[in-house]
Amino acid sequence: MHKKALLWRGGGLVLLCLLLFVLELLWGNGALPASSVMQLPAMQKILWQIRLPRALAAACCGALLSVGGLLMQTLFRNPLASPSILGISTGASIGVAFVVLVLGGGAWGALALTHHLGWVIAAALVGAALVLLLLLSFAWYLTDNNMLLLMGVMLGYLGSALISVWQYFSRPEQLQAFFVWMMGSFDGLLLEYVPWMLGGSLLLLLAPWFTARQLNLLLMGEDYARSMGISLRFMRRWMVFWAALATALATAFCGPIGFVGIAVPHLTRLLLRSQNHLFTIPFAWLMGAAFCMACDLLSRLFDTYYALPINVVTSLIGAPLVLSIFWRRRKKTLVT
Repeated sequence: MHKKALLWRGGGLVLLCLLLFVLELLWGNGALPASSVMQLPAMQKILWQIRLPRALAAACCGALLSVGGLLMQTLFRNPLASPSILGISTGASIGVAFVVLVLGGGAWGALALTHHLGWVIAAALVGAALVLLLLLSFAWYLTDNNMLLLMGVMLGYLGSALISVWQYFSRPEQLQAFFVWMMGSFDGLLLEYVPWMLGGSLLLLLAPWFTARQLNLLLMGEDYARSMGISLRFMRRWMVFWAALATALATAFCGPIGFVGIAVPHLTRLLLRSQNHLFTIPFAWLMGAAFCMACDLLSRLFDTYYALPINVVTSLIGAPLVLSIFWRRRKKTLVT
């Protein structure tokens, strides 16, 4: 792609992200007039303690899951690969389920999701970390990416089965609290957690860009990458480690968010008409942030107080997008 076209599309994405971010701040339970946002103390409290963390959570979660999906599709050479395919989201869900369903006892499970979010976030990170350790152990010994993919899928099934057992023996109020968390939300990021979410996201988003050359070589095939001096075992462990951390961070603060890691990488490559990771990685940051902020705004389109669960919106938008992209590729293949 020409530099001029690249700059135009990149600049357009940046402006789109800024516009959506401003709309996130102004749109909610009672729209805030832009001229009076900084005048009333109540408006300032709503802006800084509720809407700013929500907008940052949507942007960071979208960027993390999008780049994670891009890396997983490169590693497994599978267009349907996503960060959740490794079982990390299920690991985070196991941690939250243990706190809410097993240790919940009475109504404490519901309270954990409202007044004790620190426990929920910590439990999600611990659960994801345990699955990550298992995956890294497998990645150390396995030489076949398909076997690693199979291990991740099987860990996800085992974790889902364990959660189902806990749900079977849980009380209705605990099940409701856990179900709400599983639907995903950007409202769970409190102001005091913003530095952790923002700092962790920035570190995780910058790291893959410095390995763009190695990732491009992997696109040419494992044999070619090995002939160019790339350590496939190291790259496999590094990509699994990074995608797992990104998924764990996004899931811990926002719950399991679906379809972002699958749909956005395809949208990014479609926009750029290139698979060069030097460009697709930063464009996936912006595209993922814009996608999740747009989905969050759409979830509040009809009712600004009782918003639709974010997983519903991402699935309603992401599934048709992925189908349309594959249908378009199929038509091009038939023509050629």
